[in-house]
Amino acid sequence: MTAYTEALRPAVTPLLAEDEELLLVTPVTTDGGTTEDVDVRDEVRNLAGVLLVAHPGELLRRATFGRAVRGPASATAARVHAAVDGRKGESASLALTGRRLLLLAVTTTAARGAVTYAVEPLLEVPRAALTGAGRRGVVLRQRVVLHFADGSSCALLVGLPSHARALVAAV
Repeated sequence: MTAYTEALRPAVTPLLAEDEELLLVTPVTTDGGTTEDVDVRDEVRNLAGVLLVAHPGELLRRATFGRAVRGPASATAARVHAAVDGRKGESASLALTGRRLLLLAVTTTAARGAVTYAVEPLLEVPRAALTGAGRRGVVLRQRVVLHFADGSSCALLVGLPSHARALVAAV
């Protein structure tokens, strides 16, 4: 159990069923990998644009980070990625229970030396839909790839490498 899990437990517990066990909570952000296939024509245009200080394109991003999402836009992985990516700089967390994977919006309030957390559910995925997890990345040791029953997968960055190890072990 991580310290982050214990800190957020009071805020997450009201979202759980009476007999549902909270296994882990970790901060989460989207991975830097691509979410779409690389189109050669677009890449040639982007390469020309790099010379004019434009966006370097998906090819460089994919070569650097790999794929963040595998599967169609309707897949579970795409929905998970979109829920986290939709936070745009605001805090999101992943909570894993014996029954489901929850993505949560987290609001932190500090007053008079006390820190409190409020959470709002962004997405819920049944645990049966989560078929596996693996750590990927040498430099980004907190990178975790989640695999889903529909054949899709999603790469996310969790708070710390120790959170990545705990998440993979819990799945």
